[in-house]
Amino acid sequence: MAESKLTISQQAELLSINRTSLYYKPVEPNEDDIRIKNYIDKVYTCCPEFGYRRICQWLNRYERAAVNYKAVLRHMCEVGIQAVYHALLHFSRAWTTAPHGRFTVAATLAIFFWDKCR
Repeated sequence: MAESKLTISQQAELLSINRTSLYYKPVEPNEDDIRIKNYIDKVYTCCPEFGYRRICQWLNRYERAAVNYKAVLRHMCEVGIQAVYHALLHFSRAWTTAPHGRFTVAATLAIFFWDKCR
């Protein structure tokens, strides 16, 4: 029985993917990225309420790691971590008029999670 070999184009067509994606080889992360991710993990483990901005400040101030907030946000999204926020007060009831003429609202409790990774 003779084996019939499929060409790369035919394989890509059968899989319904681009032919160029068959040639892609992922790049290994460099040592700096791994070091920054370890720093971020260390800070996040101690203080999970810190967002990417505060983690960036912490790393620059105490760990002496020169990193900007965009890199911290990118690394946090890659690892899949985000800040755990406390419950905030959300104003959602009807408007009422206060004695001084300004509008006030009654507060109800709601929880917000700001997802910067989307």
